[in-house]
Amino acid sequence: MVFVFEGDGTRTAEAFDGDANGAPLLTVTYTQSNSAPSVSASVDIPVIQLSDTAYLNATADDDGLPVEPGFLTHQWSVGNGPGGVTFGDPDSPSTSASFNVVGTYDLIHTVSDGQLSGQDTVTVTVEPTPQNQAPVVMAGDDQVIDIGEVMALNGFVDDDGLPDAGVPLIIEWTQVSGPGTAVVQDDDNVSTVVSYSEPGVYTFELSAYDGELLSTDEVVVTVVDFVASNSVTIPIINGNDDMEEFADGGPDLVSSDLEMTFDKSNQIVGMRFQAVPVPNGAIITAAHVQFTVDEVDSAPTDLIVQAEITDNSAPFADEMRNLSSRSLTLASVPWSPPAWTVRGQSGAPQQTPDLAGLIQEIVDQPGWTSGNALSILVEGNGVRTAESFDGDADSAARLVIEYQ
Repeated sequence: MVFVFEGDGTRTAEAFDGDANGAPLLTVTYTQSNSAPSVSASVDIPVIQLSDTAYLNATADDDGLPVEPGFLTHQWSVGNGPGGVTFGDPDSPSTSASFNVVGTYDLIHTVSDGQLSGQDTVTVTVEPTPQNQAPVVMAGDDQVIDIGEVMALNGFVDDDGLPDAGVPLIIEWTQVSGPGTAVVQDDDNVSTVVSYSEPGVYTFELSAYDGELLSTDEVVVTVVDFVASNSVTIPIINGNDDMEEFADGGPDLVSSDLEMTFDKSNQIVGMRFQAVPVPNGAIITAAHVQFTVDEVDSAPTDLIVQAEITDNSAPFADEMRNLSSRSLTLASVPWSPPAWTVRGQSGAPQQTPDLAGLIQEIVDQPGWTSGNALSILVEGNGVRTAESFDGDADSAARLVIEYQ
């Protein structure tokens, strides 16, 4: 910087070469301009649920003006949003925010140095809090085992983690029914093993409780003493396993009885027996279906009994001609039942003739294996009305097979 002096008269000052300490000294007085604080705001999780809390943080850089070393004030506020926001401490750089309405919120953090202010905005999206759903429970497929076997129960349980992800599900296997006592080794484990005291049909329930909601599912286990006896009784175990097909082909899976076969017109009656514990190639020595009287009737009745010719009969379906479209055995058995005179009776008059030939055709199928299903169909004229599973599950039809 150079200064040049001109004018009239004289004043003589020291020069640097004459006296360095007395040389001219330039003095400048100035004022610094204040700048607004620079603000950076953030949120820990930008998308939260309505029941959650967002945690906010802000930092600021400042030049220390107008008052050194500088005094800054902080303020959180709502820029945009559909509802109210509650800040833990709106005057703190680090605070929390909770919301009362679902939506998107712009939260502004303002920093002031007493003269100028700076801002930064964070966006928080608030989603609905999910509702607790009941656990998903599947007890597994129905099974047929020998009484000497220890059977595995392999269930499946899934859950949404609500209402408290930190609390485990309460899982339990229980015996619902059966002729004897079953011993479940680990009844609080989804997969466990069971032993049995005697043959018969056992039902087990798998349940899962999340502290709020309970779900259950059942599995049926047929326990057979293959060594002690070659006679087995297989009941209808499902409401969809006995049905009627009207003359026009229309199905009825929920009838409270089985009219063999006249009900306004002649119809077909079908019965599907699951989990038949007869091995492939067994010699069938005797077989029959046992019914229970639902309505008394003595009118002459002539019926024809056949079986579906397949190695594993498919479930009955609520669709047209589901019975009449099935292929049948070459063998057929005529049946002219005597009068049914006592409601609830289940004896010789309600028993079909020997069906060994029908059953033999089925178990001789190449794909037949113990535990498969077979279906018996009845057609004819007249009427005998038997109990169905939907009418009285305990009195539904039973298939009895003797074999070697």
